[in-house]
Amino acid sequence: MHANKQALSRISPLVDAALVYIFTRYSTDITNLIAPILGWPNIEDVSILQTTPFICGAAIAAIPLMLMFVGFYRGNNLQRTRVALKQLSIVCAYIFTALAIYLTLHPHSQATNHAITINMIGIPIAILLRYYSFKLLLTRTALASCYLRHVLLVGNDDDVKKGWAKLPTYWTRTMENPIRHIPGQTSNEELREKIILQNPDLAIFFGGMDTQLQQLPVIQTCRELGINLYFPISSSPLNQTHTRVEAIGNHHMLIVSNFPDNSWAPFIKSCSDRIIALLLLICSSPLWLIAAIIIKRNDPSGSIFYSQERSGLYGKPFKMWKFRSMDMDADKRLNEIKATHGNDINGPIFKLDNDPRIFAGGNFLRKYSIDELPQMLNILMGDMSIVGPRPLPIYETAEFPELSDRLRLSVKPGLTCYWQIEDRSDAKDFKTLVEKDIKYINNWSLWLDFTLIIRTIPAVLLAKGAK
Repeated sequence: MHANKQALSRISPLVDAALVYIFTRYSTDITNLIAPILGWPNIEDVSILQTTPFICGAAIAAIPLMLMFVGFYRGNNLQRTRVALKQLSIVCAYIFTALAIYLTLHPHSQATNHAITINMIGIPIAILLRYYSFKLLLTRTALASCYLRHVLLVGNDDDVKKGWAKLPTYWTRTMENPIRHIPGQTSNEELREKIILQNPDLAIFFGGMDTQLQQLPVIQTCRELGINLYFPISSSPLNQTHTRVEAIGNHHMLIVSNFPDNSWAPFIKSCSDRIIALLLLICSSPLWLIAAIIIKRNDPSGSIFYSQERSGLYGKPFKMWKFRSMDMDADKRLNEIKATHGNDINGPIFKLDNDPRIFAGGNFLRKYSIDELPQMLNILMGDMSIVGPRPLPIYETAEFPELSDRLRLSVKPGLTCYWQIEDRSDAKDFKTLVEKDIKYINNWSLWLDFTLIIRTIPAVLLAKGAK
């Protein structure tokens, strides 16, 4: 049964790509069937593959990839219908927007437009029907008596109840006669007898990694009897973790990380960071000149750029570059400013709405984030990313109140993230900053990066929360 799920999950993107191709290939015939109902003229000898090869090729490749990015194929493509519809709608919205822009710039005949319209409506319906058919097939197969599984649930009552409730119904309903084992209340011998009588083929250990380490005798028993082991890790301090087994020398190591550092997605993120940074560097060159003029007009003898040691990945120091927006002696006056003006944010980070060290014109550079443009160089050098928690000065990182706050250092620092989009200078609490950074880390995906980049544009142009 598990093999069937894996097989269908893996071929789902290929089937969807095939559906897009089939609809595109026969869109003329489909349009002619519907044309009398809609009052359209019949299409004669028009092949959309020939008239719009760019659209067809892009759609065949892009639609399954975008569905993958939004999570449409996760969970063996058995997620709730409401979730699947939302994911499919998001992809359709972006595809339709791109298609509308393309057709505006490259108009086609009315017959071609009719065929494209049929594809825009039919392809999502076809993918949705494929999703329903695969889900129905797997669900019915899983519920057949020959496929129902016996399961061993290990953990205390609260952990098992909470953990079991969080598991998806489509999965738990395929199991019957769950065996309960509460460590400390049932002996190892009693557990063996239960296993021999009821023959479970998998054991789920609830309670997080700390509790699981205390269940080593049960784990050993299950291993001796060949029972598959499942370790939910969502109840650990990290809301989302990634695991893999890696051979290092003669050892096999189970690696648990909060970031998928051994997959193609981080590689694409790294490459796209540099490409975007290079493009922004080129496109923003006039702003560099404006910034230089503003700074030199205020202080002809002062430097244009400002650099500071910041905490990078896992706290490793790096030199971050900015356009100078404060007086040359700003760092030396920091303690004086703190003593006389206080701090507008609770915690180790220093923020002041009307910092007297900012020179005339500096507020303009900061308001529209022009002062941050030199960080494109940091991104090109690999010290930073486009999206990620903002890098803080080393002395502020050293003053984090909780050790868990350093989780925000487990990914590369970035130019923008939730805090910059939703708060910027309006944020008044360090705890809120950390929570938003951890929210990004726990839910990271290429799609999330893309949406945060798009959301950053209006936040910068409208100077939301900037002071």
